[in-house]
Amino acid sequence: MSSSHWTQQSLTLEQHLTWSLTAPVILQATVGKKDYNIALSNILLVPNFTLALISGYKLSKTGLSTLFPAGSSACEVWKKKELILTALHKQGLYHIQAKPKIVRQQ
Repeated sequence: MSSSHWTQQSLTLEQHLTWSLTAPVILQATVGKKDYNIALSNILLVPNFTLALISGYKLSKTGLSTLFPAGSSACEVWKKKELILTALHKQGLYHIQAKPKIVRQQ
């Protein structure tokens, strides 16, 4: 990788982080025939990033549990005894089956 290319990537990352803010996010998920809205707060929002990372620890702090069934390529998120979110393993990451909605604060 050339140094000019590296500098361009560093500036792009710096620009993204400059515009970061903390915002509530609602994950809109459907499991089976039931819709769920999962609220996460104190989320770092980085505009123009095409990848969202969700912390298992952050989920547990909101009262949710994660399960990685043996022999499966899925991750399940449970609220008490109810499955509310799934994620499928692809290219080393678990991709959630939900649509994020940013809650704009007034």
